[in-house]
Amino acid sequence: LSRDYLTSLTSIVIVLAGLGVYRCVKKRNRRGAMLLTISAVVLVFTYDIFFVTNGFAFLWTMLVPLAVGYLFSVRAGILVSAYFWLVFVLAFYTPLRSLVETHYDPIIMARFPVLFLFHIIFTGFVMIQYHKSTLFQMEYEDQLRGAKESAEVAWRTAETARESAEKANAAKKAPAKKAPAKKAAKK
Repeated sequence: LSRDYLTSLTSIVIVLAGLGVYRCVKKRNRRGAMLLTISAVVLVFTYDIFFVTNGFAFLWTMLVPLAVGYLFSVRAGILVSAYFWLVFVLAFYTPLRSLVETHYDPIIMARFPVLFLFHIIFTGFVMIQYHKSTLFQMEYEDQLRGAKESAEVAWRTAETARESAEKANAAKKAPAKKAPAKKAAKK
């Protein structure tokens, strides 16, 4: 397949995936949007690694673990990152190297898969900590909301008791009304 054909095909797939993601988001289909987005990311970056000859495009894959982990889930981020790590290992350490060795310096091909592996591990750790922190904060906010509601109920109960006590004290202090004296019967 020619490079122009692959570029055109990749562009068409990206546009279709973008339209699909828009439609999924509009219909609140999170899973569909995630699958289309990840598919487009995998396609684009795999294409970049093997066919873009400027030797720089592969560096954009460093954004994948963080972006997918943040936008979708840590598990999805790790899986997509593992896919790219495997692509780098296959492209730089196996006979497939002959396809890309004109695009990349030998030192890049020797060291980048190791760097990317450590990047995946570090990003996975950071995203797990981020999600734990977020869950802790949400739980804390729920506890605060519950404490506020309990305090409001206690305040209303105390206010009602105070009003009842005031009414009772007022009733005790008020002079008793005497029954009007009956007029003596006419003689």
